[in-house]
Amino acid sequence: MKPTQLLKKMKASSQLGDDVLKLLWLQRLPVRVRTIVAAVEGDSVQYAKVADKVFEVYEIKNEIKKEIDELKVMVNNLIIQLGKGGRSNDRYRGKWRSSSAKRDNICFYHRRFKKRSTKCVQPCQYKPPQNSAGN
Repeated sequence: MKPTQLLKKMKASSQLGDDVLKLLWLQRLPVRVRTIVAAVEGDSVQYAKVADKVFEVYEIKNEIKKEIDELKVMVNNLIIQLGKGGRSNDRYRGKWRSSSAKRDNICFYHRRFKKRSTKCVQPCQYKPPQNSAGN
């Protein structure tokens, strides 16, 4: 129930003065609202209107927070899905590369740099091509 509704209900069921009623009403409000409303000058009706506005702001803030939380979940799910897709492609490429390397039994360095290679990983069966010019 809105603060104005609470105040009307309290006024209808009580014969207390405005100041006492205001104190009792303030005690029933959440602390974050009570702190703001207590600084307002005027009668209890003005307090209640301010409290309603503060409540509206907090409701909007809570709705925005909820939507942000939902968006975070969606983004995390997308990251997970993209991550799985990327990893599975990497695994596929890795299997393809490793199977071709096993087929020809040539290490990465000789496959890439051929006779210019300065490194070799065993077992490697690379054989440099024979020069017909004799160099």
